[in-house]
Amino acid sequence: MNHETKRTLPKAQREEFEALFPEAKLEIAAHLIPSNALQKELIRRHVKNDKDLLAPQTALQSTNVDGWPASAH
Repeated sequence: MNHETKRTLPKAQREEFEALFPEAKLEIAAHLIPSNALQKELIRRHVKNDKDLLAPQTALQSTNVDGWPASAH
């Protein structure tokens, strides 16, 4: 659980979460967060190349009752 997440939870909930998931005490982000300079460069390149910053969401794949993709059977 990172610092920002901890700030959003009351102390009792943080303690309960840490008791249930002791391995989750890692203070690192799940994904690399680029520096401000790299974020600005990425935005500049997207604007220059007329690209969306985020790809549009694709339709969810249909699944069977058992949760497998319909095409997997």
